[in-house]
Amino acid sequence: MTKFINLLVLLLLSTGFHAQSDSLSSTVYTPDFSFNNGIYLTFAQVKNNNPIPKSRLIISENLSSPAFFDKVLGGKKIFFFDENGLRKEVLTEQIWGFSNNGVIYINLGGSFNKISIVGNLCHFIATVTVTNQQYYDPFYNGYGANYNISPNLYSIQETRQFLLNFKTGKVSDYTVPNVSTSIAADDELAKEYLNLSKRKKKDLKFLYIRRYNQCNPLLIPTKK
Repeated sequence: MTKFINLLVLLLLSTGFHAQSDSLSSTVYTPDFSFNNGIYLTFAQVKNNNPIPKSRLIISENLSSPAFFDKVLGGKKIFFFDENGLRKEVLTEQIWGFSNNGVIYINLGGSFNKISIVGNLCHFIATVTVTNQQYYDPFYNGYGANYNISPNLYSIQETRQFLLNFKTGKVSDYTVPNVSTSIAADDELAKEYLNLSKRKKKDLKFLYIRRYNQCNPLLIPTKK
């Protein structure tokens, strides 16, 4: 009798496990795919297509309002209910990003930037603040002699291009070395890119990112 009960328990657990497993499947990403709308605290939530949904965000704004995310992200903190119904809060500047109308936006440089190209290698444009150091001499005598050179820090905003590795979550500058490193997992494509001239490597960066994504399609978890 005990053996039968143990067997029955194992069977029920196994059935429950398979039911949970079967509730999720993977979909090959295409430009028509829509990510679930909500807030991403971490990149893991992006990979799993599992943001904090709009319905759990604590804000006095209609869910269907076009200004919904503007209101949510407009304050220093975001308030929400977790999966257990507990009230939580997080600094807006600390969240990874959000998804609106099925499109992902990443938090970088103090602003949220649309990821325009999605795949195992993503591409996006962001405006970031760059701090430079300029040296000046308050005692410059006008004849080429410099004394007491002191640093002068200044900041400027620049629009730059970036890569996002969808496997690791790493963000890197859109440069030839970074493109080369990012496509290294595809031996054939990486060798082909490596054999290009210096100029062609620079000119064809985007083409090889697109080819890499075509040869290595991105799989997104979705609920059945």
